Amino acid sequence: MALEDRVRPLTAGFVVAVLLAFSIFAVAQQTTPAPAPNGQDLQALDTVKAALSALTGPSAVPASLVASGTYTRWPEGAPSVSFPIQVKVLGTTSVRWDSSEPTGSVTTIVNGLSGSVQTPSVSRALAIGETFGRGVEIFPALLITKWMGTTGLGMKWIGSETLNSQSVNHTTVLPPATASPNAIETQPKCEFYTDPQTNRPVRVRVYQHPTDRRASTLLDIDFSDYQTVSGLMFPMTVSFSTGGQTIATIQFQSIAPNASVSASEFIGSLP
Repeated sequence: MALEDRVRPLTAGFVVAVLLAFSIFAVAQQTTPAPAPNGQDLQALDTVKAALSALTGPSAVPASLVASGTYTRWPEGAPSVSFPIQVKVLGTTSVRWDSSEPTGSVTTIVNGLSGSVQTPSVSRALAIGETFGRGVEIFPALLITKWMGTTGLGMKWIGSETLNSQSVNHTTVLPPATASPNAIETQPKCEFYTDPQTNRPVRVRVYQHPTDRRASTLLDIDFSDYQTVSGLMFPMTVSFSTGGQTIATIQFQSIAPNASVSASEFIGSLP
């Protein structure tokens, strides 16, 4: 047998083997499940959209705002403390708090997932788990707008419930499906409660992870005393509680949508 006759079948067999291996690899790649995205079921999505519509009506969501009021907190085992605050917002990710506390002026700045707090005695960065509740969460229309603009965010309809003797609609807002281990911090799981009669938000509950992502702390932010400002609905009273115990409240005296603010005001100055 000529040399070329002996080489030809070997070469053909090699090609078949390579093609077979490639086919098996391709099938394996096709059948390996990718992380499934969190879906948005229709009733949950409709509930969240109805809440936004109830707050904005035909008006556009403000691009900025400035709000002033009184912040009261109840330190554990100590009398309550009240002091004036001003909150400035730019978009749905940049928030600045300026408060005149008994110990001096305090500035808290949140930009997306990062933040800082500056007091007369210390300046420090905020952990990701500490930013929720210091951001746009205190303004429901901005919070919902932020949700609607987050790619891959999940929404699940839970049902009708009773909350503090009030009938509410309950929706769970889930973080985007991702392989990142920080997903639970970058967009925490939230429970969203709305009034079925007015569609206005009543409460948002977040599972915080301030220091350890394996352990959660529940924070409830309640909204009440809604008033119309420039065609938009804002809760003039915002309460914070953990374990059923109120730890702080904000009583807004004024809210100015689309007020003039500068991006430079949201730049922290940590050393």
